[in-house]
Amino acid sequence: MSEADQKKDEEPVPGAEEFKKGLSFWDSGNVEEAISEFSKAEELGFKKDAVENNIGAGLEKLGRYKEALQHYSEALKNNPRNFFSIKNMAGTLLALGRSKESIPYFARALRMKGDDAQVRFDYFQALVADGRTKKAIKIVDPILDEATSETWLDVLKVLREFQANDEILDIKDRIPENLAANPSVQLIIGEVYYESGLAQEATEQLKKGMETQSDPAKKSWLGLAVLAEGFEEEGMALLREAMKEGEGDIEVLRNMSFALHGRDRLEEVLVIYEKAVRISPEDCVMWNNWGNALYNLERYKESIPKFVKALEIDPNYEIAWNNIGNALEKIGLFKESLPFHQRAIEINEGFDYAHYAAAVAMMKIGSREQGEKELNRSLKLQPTFPEVWLLKARTMLGSFPEQAIFFASHAVELDPESSEAMMVLAMCQLVNNQNFDAEITLRNARALAQAAGEEEMLHEINEIIRDGIVAVNRMQKADGLSDDEFSDSDEMSLPEEDSAAWYLLGEENLRKGKKEKALGAFRTANDLDPDSATIISALLRLERDKERLKKHLDSSKDIVLRGLSTPELDKSISEAAKRIG
Repeated sequence: MSEADQKKDEEPVPGAEEFKKGLSFWDSGNVEEAISEFSKAEELGFKKDAVENNIGAGLEKLGRYKEALQHYSEALKNNPRNFFSIKNMAGTLLALGRSKESIPYFARALRMKGDDAQVRFDYFQALVADGRTKKAIKIVDPILDEATSETWLDVLKVLREFQANDEILDIKDRIPENLAANPSVQLIIGEVYYESGLAQEATEQLKKGMETQSDPAKKSWLGLAVLAEGFEEEGMALLREAMKEGEGDIEVLRNMSFALHGRDRLEEVLVIYEKAVRISPEDCVMWNNWGNALYNLERYKESIPKFVKALEIDPNYEIAWNNIGNALEKIGLFKESLPFHQRAIEINEGFDYAHYAAAVAMMKIGSREQGEKELNRSLKLQPTFPEVWLLKARTMLGSFPEQAIFFASHAVELDPESSEAMMVLAMCQLVNNQNFDAEITLRNARALAQAAGEEEMLHEINEIIRDGIVAVNRMQKADGLSDDEFSDSDEMSLPEEDSAAWYLLGEENLRKGKKEKALGAFRTANDLDPDSATIISALLRLERDKERLKKHLDSSKDIVLRGLSTPELDKSISEAAKRIG
């Protein structure tokens, strides 16, 4: 090394002294002085990424998160691989509730330092907050086996906060024995068991947890679990005790409201909701539930302002949007209700009930075809939703009476205690000239309506008993659901995704001797449900095209191999094989 180079190395780096002072102030807890020194160091030309990162950390310490983000961003412009800036940027975004934005930064930080447990845990939190719980578990999994009790508890708390109950149940058997006896863990597991429908297990866990850690909120959870086991008096007594001990506890109020609302004690629950929103005015769920209670009491106009308040707090609360639409429908404003249902669908395309509610509104205002599409979307999302099957039955009653009876029967299977389902099935039976069956069904419907105290439903059932098919036509017209008689062109209005409807259409055409039309309907049904033994049997009987018949035979063999065959299919296979030679 030359003398000149040696002198150059010995020269002080501009800003280094100020940066060092900044670190000293930071260590002593004097954050503002630290920021001041870091700023001086930057002015003198010290390493920009290090200085910007430290200024950001100081601002974050002072709660000035948005300013901190700007400085982390500046640090990364100067050095995209500054690990601390990446980590800090991710953590600050997470603290601001911007979990989705934080995830790419956490991923970068973890790629750089896979052994950083804090990064891994924070990344896990961000993924859970973003609803990606399966991936979150994979991220945190490497540290769980060696995790301290505190880390385990933090993981469970995060999952519980975001209602990731399935994931908690998946990992609960890996919880270390000493931690499994921790009251906090027992109480979390107890709540998860309750919400997962495991009432007895919930009661056991909650009682264990409360032996050493009892409070009003936990007592209210125990009350809910005991109620779910069927012990009404004991459960309500625990909830009342919790109310006395923690009158201002929002969790206690929430659980009491859940118990009362679930038991249709709606006048009582209104008082609870009023108390709850005074204590927690930003609780949009509580405002929405208050609206629901008023709605269920048929106080529809009063319910709407509660739903509106929920939306003021959270404009993306799709349930509240849909509820406003429901309330408007109840007061006869179907056209006005439709935008609210559609907004709910925009926010959540998978909201099955909103599709159903939109279908009702569309049909009421005459948009029949669009309404049927929404109805089919709802059914595709939730095939066990009896109301959708009932509406399908009523919309097809005039054009496809046999399909209608199929849909109504399915609704009864899904909800055998529903007087409405029984009544619609009876309507379908009358239209299909099954008068004896209709009489029995109407008696069952009347008994269910009487037991439930459903006066309006009872009136409609008695009307059908008295006037028969005339009453059915009158009710269909009043509801805007009257339909023309069946014609060949009507097959175009069949639900696109409904294999059963197409199969029934094929059977109807076959009875009328229209074999080509029947074959077309069976082919469509097969496209929608290639695993149906009944549909493939029909195709094997009717198909005359050799290539198609070979394909159907191959499909039928797959069905047989999977154990889904029927005697009818076996017979059809044998006959088709003979025809094909």
